[in-house]
Amino acid sequence: MARSGFQLASLSEDTQEALRKVTPPQAFTGNPVDLMGGPQPSHYAQALEVLLRAPEVDAVMALFVPQAVTSTREVAEAIGRAASGSPRPVVGVIFGGTEALAAARVLHRAGVPHFLTPCRAAFALGFLREWAGIRRRLQAPIAPAQPLDRGRATAVLQEEIAWGKDRLDPQAGAELAAAWGLPVPPSGLAATPEEAIALAERIGYPVALKRVAPGLIHKSAEGGVILNLWKPDEVRDAFSRLIRPGEYALIQRVAPSGLELIIGAYRDPLFGPVVMFGAGGVEAELREDVAFRLVPFSEAEAEAMLEETTIGRRLLQGSREGRLERPERVLEILRQVGGMMQEHPEIAEIDLNPLIVGRPGEGVHAVDVRVILVRESPVPEAALSFRG
Repeated sequence: MARSGFQLASLSEDTQEALRKVTPPQAFTGNPVDLMGGPQPSHYAQALEVLLRAPEVDAVMALFVPQAVTSTREVAEAIGRAASGSPRPVVGVIFGGTEALAAARVLHRAGVPHFLTPCRAAFALGFLREWAGIRRRLQAPIAPAQPLDRGRATAVLQEEIAWGKDRLDPQAGAELAAAWGLPVPPSGLAATPEEAIALAERIGYPVALKRVAPGLIHKSAEGGVILNLWKPDEVRDAFSRLIRPGEYALIQRVAPSGLELIIGAYRDPLFGPVVMFGAGGVEAELREDVAFRLVPFSEAEAEAMLEETTIGRRLLQGSREGRLERPERVLEILRQVGGMMQEHPEIAEIDLNPLIVGRPGEGVHAVDVRVILVRESPVPEAALSFRG
């Protein structure tokens, strides 16, 4: 049961007293309720009715081992009658041969699913519980995310498309993200060491210098990033070491260290925009700690994405213990990225990697924004909905 997300309910004294009134004297009224040998079908029905009324009970698994003095079929009929109309799920497990098969058909006709083993019944209840959670989240209200500066966001994209680019350079990606209110550190592009130094002076030290070159995607993994530059001479030296003729340097204020996440999105040809959340940094592609959602999704679904991943649970735990920023900003960013995919059909993919969550008061920082553009002329999203 525990593996399926359940725990045995602790039956209250009121519930146990009600059970004692309708069960044989030798019955055990704790959990699991045991009617012992020789119970009548009516005992099963009445005990089940009591349990289905108990506020501490969410679901009931009814088990029966055929006995000489008790009719298996009548027990199944009694369970079916008691479960009829109850908003709480009931599953049945009746052991035995031919009689059990006949009883299973009785349960099925009454709307009570029958399983061959308690383990299978527990797994079924677990999936039902998961589906109920999904339904609740799907029914939650959805407030569409909006850009802070729609005009600026559109202008950034159209300018890059006009140049025939298939992706935004890091600075354009940061400007698009900023237009949507995403927390990007101050940055700029420099073509010379002098421009890099001037940017660093304006942005404020310490800064990072990142190489911007065609085909360079994973800058950190390929040695294209130098962090914590505090002086003009350090910026000049870093530029000389990393930047080749015709390339640019992205100068960016260094963000605090912290928990590294990835938030991404892509445009599925069948389902439309999909948002991803998971572990970030240089090992993002080596780990399968990710969760996905179709766009649009509610705040409750965004919260579920954190709960479904190890890195998300680390964020929640660290926040509760006062070691990390609260998760609300990350939840907002998830929905903003989904909004970007809805608002801009020109975008094929977005990656915020890493998205750094600092200690309380240090904020959340999208230090690398990668945006890939749709190669063909974008078409409006199909009016396809999986909610209902």
